Amino acid sequence: MLISLDNLQIGARFLQKLPSFLRHPLRLDEARAILRGRLERREADFLALVHGTIYANPASPYRRLLAMAGGEYGDLERLVQTDGLARSEDMNSEGGFAPRPNLPPETGGAGEAGA
Repeated sequence: MLISLDNLQIGARFLQKLPSFLRHPLRLDEARAILRGRLERREADFLALVHGTIYANPASPYRRLLAMAGGEYGDLERLVQTDGLARSEDMNSEGGFAPRPNLPPETGGAGEAGA
């Protein structure tokens, strides 16, 4: 199996930064502060990512799919601001958002006994 150039570059960056990381580990209070900040920015970061990679990208296949479903960015933005990210995955074909159907649990997936 050949390793891609991208994966080699990622691995090299990881190895280059690892010694500094190990010399300066985060204290628990620092880690909690970082996590708290990321959770506070979670919705805004998600909306910025979706806007930049999907809605502002004419070549995005997701943009075309969402347009066919009537999913405008403003709808997603309002939903995320109102209900948070937990509901943002629930867009229906009328351009609105609806609860997910109750699906039976998957069986035979990776990591399960007997798989």
